[in-house]
Amino acid sequence: MKQWILITVISLTLLLSSCTSCNPFGKGGDDSSEQTTIIEESSTIQNSQNSGHQQDDSNHHSSRTTDQLGDKKNETSGTLTGKEESSSKPEESSSKPEESSGKPEESSSKPEESSSKPEESSSKPEESSGPTDGQQKALARAKEYLSDGNGWSYIEIINMLDAEGYDHSDSLWAANNCDGNWKEQAAIRAKNYLGLGPMSRSMIIHELRTYDEYSQEESEYGADNCGADWVEQAKLYAKYHMNKDIYSEYTLRVKMDGDGFSVDEINEAIGQFKEDDWNAEAVQRGEKIVAEEFFTGMPWSEMVYRIELYGFTTPQAEYGADNCGVSWNINAANAYINDNTPTSPDELSTYLSGEGYTKSEIMEVLDYFSITCSGTVWYAQAEEYAYYLQGSVMTVKDMVDILKGLGFTEDQAFQGVCKKGGFNEEEQAYYRIYQLINNLDGSDLAAEDKIKSKIVAILVSEGYSATAADSAADSFGLTESVPKG
Repeated sequence: MKQWILITVISLTLLLSSCTSCNPFGKGGDDSSEQTTIIEESSTIQNSQNSGHQQDDSNHHSSRTTDQLGDKKNETSGTLTGKEESSSKPEESSSKPEESSGKPEESSSKPEESSSKPEESSSKPEESSGPTDGQQKALARAKEYLSDGNGWSYIEIINMLDAEGYDHSDSLWAANNCDGNWKEQAAIRAKNYLGLGPMSRSMIIHELRTYDEYSQEESEYGADNCGADWVEQAKLYAKYHMNKDIYSEYTLRVKMDGDGFSVDEINEAIGQFKEDDWNAEAVQRGEKIVAEEFFTGMPWSEMVYRIELYGFTTPQAEYGADNCGVSWNINAANAYINDNTPTSPDELSTYLSGEGYTKSEIMEVLDYFSITCSGTVWYAQAEEYAYYLQGSVMTVKDMVDILKGLGFTEDQAFQGVCKKGGFNEEEQAYYRIYQLINNLDGSDLAAEDKIKSKIVAILVSEGYSATAADSAADSFGLTESVPKG
């Protein structure tokens, strides 16, 4: 028994010594037991990990698919968190089988991506489903406008549809989809403008661009394709304005240049008129000056100057002044009288003669004032002369004789003396009796009417007081008997 035990101990000793030479931790019996324990635990852990790893693989497949769907949603919404990103990294680096097992997952996700295609394409039928009801109505209305022959611009179409109550987006859509040829529309509008009156190419472009809101290119196309002969338009334009208003050649050129006609077009237009046409325009200008600016006493030379200010030549202005309805000798007489009051007929005649007027022209002036104007001018001038002479003569008769010597008539002189000669009523009545007795006023009284009572009655009827008339009659020597011869 002891021997068996000894053999066993020796065997164990030899066994341990051989194991000690392989121990990485060095000598020590306790270490060998710990190493054995560690190896056993490691083996146990490895076995448990291997068994658990297989279970994890199956669970990981299902969780990856879920994560992929979740990632799509997060990519769409932008809410992928940092934890999700970090948790996905061990799965990506865990093992090759997972990557290989991930292939089906990726391919399984393809249907999801492709399944989104129908959604995108399903939205296209909505776009291609056709315009809305509002768009259709706006489009139909826009096409009506384009077919009415007025020539509407793109912007006008939109504005008119808006004004009719269409939604602005529908108006815009209709203008963009009505197949409008805006250049041709501009040409139609330009042609319509020419139907209203003659215009230059520049005027057409300005109208289309500024008021109809065509583009510059469209406006130029419209002007160039409206069928206009611009020379003919220039001629019509010149005639129209000559009939409408008064123009000299100069002012008409300026106007046509301002309205965009070329030099050649203007020359052609001006060339259709003759000198008689410009003379007629000068006459009209003179008549307008007489009606609007004329003041009594304007001399002929002033009228010529006024007409020249409107661009007429001197010969044209002189023709206008001579034929504008003014009698320049009478006008010159008025000018002299206005500047030289008091003036008598004889003094006026002397002045006109000195200015070169003929005797017939001077007689025309005197007749005009005496007959046409009923002598009103001379009655007024006689009063002014009587006022000027008062205090320098002794009697009414003396003053009347002075005025008669200046060319005034008996009646003009007497009326002037009575009103402004400074004589009292009895003195005036005395001279009135002198007129009646000598038949100087055209009354041509009979001899039996020249007695005192009848003469006094005439004076009273003319406004003299009975006292002044009776006293004047006594001073004159009237009695109730007919005066001798």
